[in-house]
Amino acid sequence: MERKDYTVEVYLADRRFKTGEHMVNKQDLENLTRSEAEQWGPNLYKDPSRTYRFEIHETWITRKNLMSGMPVKERYDQPWHCSVASESYWSQ
Repeated sequence: MERKDYTVEVYLADRRFKTGEHMVNKQDLENLTRSEAEQWGPNLYKDPSRTYRFEIHETWITRKNLMSGMPVKERYDQPWHCSVASESYWSQ
């Protein structure tokens, strides 16, 4: 299996929020397989009285620079208007 960098987002069920949950942690993990990243959350958050949900993302994604056409690595959670792949980044 290929080893990559992953980011795990941990959400806790909470009816006080409109969405019914809120983020309690966002952890960057380096040089892991997908299955190792999936096990990180359940191993750390074991409280049976609470309901957690885990989202696994590849930390770095490749996009194409709009001006040069060259591939660029950006974080998965980079706002679109801050990305060199968007027109809004280049128009000012």
